[in-house]
Amino acid sequence: MPNLPNLIVAGAMKCGTTSLHAYLDLHPDVAMSRPKELNFFAGCNQGRGLDWYSSYFDSLTRVRGESSQNYTKRHHPKFNLAAQRMFQVVPKAKIVYLVRDPIDRYISHMKFNNYNEIDDFDRGRILKWHYIKTGMYYFQLLELLRFFDERNLLVVDLDEMFASRCATMNRVFAFLGLDPLPADDRFRFEVNRGSELRIPRGFRANPIVRSAGAVAPEMTERALRWIARRRGAEALTRGEADQLREIYARDVAQLRALTGQRFAGWSL
Repeated sequence: MPNLPNLIVAGAMKCGTTSLHAYLDLHPDVAMSRPKELNFFAGCNQGRGLDWYSSYFDSLTRVRGESSQNYTKRHHPKFNLAAQRMFQVVPKAKIVYLVRDPIDRYISHMKFNNYNEIDDFDRGRILKWHYIKTGMYYFQLLELLRFFDERNLLVVDLDEMFASRCATMNRVFAFLGLDPLPADDRFRFEVNRGSELRIPRGFRANPIVRSAGAVAPEMTERALRWIARRRGAEALTRGEADQLREIYARDVAQLRALTGQRFAGWSL
């Protein structure tokens, strides 16, 4: 089918895929899917047919793309066939893989699940296997490289993208065979910025909080956000962070060797 995507953004969870999806869509020769996460190769829509999938893309656009963080979870039985399915349907697709400091990503993943009160979130149990494996980027990339040529894969550091937005995006556009965009302020926004400081749903539903909010809404809101920041700051103890660095050290070294990138801003 001519209107299948030729670009897949397969960033790890909490690595900025929503912002990158929006940045890509600013190029006149790129059309990114709406909604962002179609989850066709892994996730809730993997049982749907090609007619459904292709309906989200315009064959007249040079680059057609979608984004999903579920496509790089080879450790998870619900998502571990994503790379194989991608290759079967779009074998010549370009793949952009977003990464960030794995410790920061782990904490962000924890805070996201805390806010959304996902069942497997447990403050008393650190080093959850799913959170750890999601941030083992070299481990995840090996599955993509089983099927796709290394020349079809670009790794982008979230820190670099936000520090040098236009330069990074023009590197992505060059990877896609597109002309660069001028250096201006079009990328000076972020999607989901500050989402990690949102208030867990259970907090707002508490009868005491609701009563306080009715009497003093602004003061109550400030207090809730202070609590959210405190919970975020206490996500890991120093010992837990050191243990995570030890776990991630080899994977990060292998990622640097594979990509030739320094990831200089990372904590390991």
